[in-house]
Amino acid sequence: MNKNQIATKANYSHVTIRDLKKAYQIAAKVVSDYGDVYLPIFKRMHEEMKSFEANNHLWDLAIKLGKESD
Repeated sequence: MNKNQIATKANYSHVTIRDLKKAYQIAAKVVSDYGDVYLPIFKRMHEEMKSFEANNHLWDLAIKLGKESD
């Protein structure tokens, strides 16, 4: 698995950042079109995006530090 993929807890299938961004946009559109009853779905997608970004930062940092120690 690389930094552009995450494993879901349910089935460990791979989700790319592209997939996640698309789902995030769809969730935003659903809230916009159908109201705040769908806000929890958008909130979850927002949290997943933030988590993905944080993990990417850590991945980049680990790679950088690992190469410096060569």
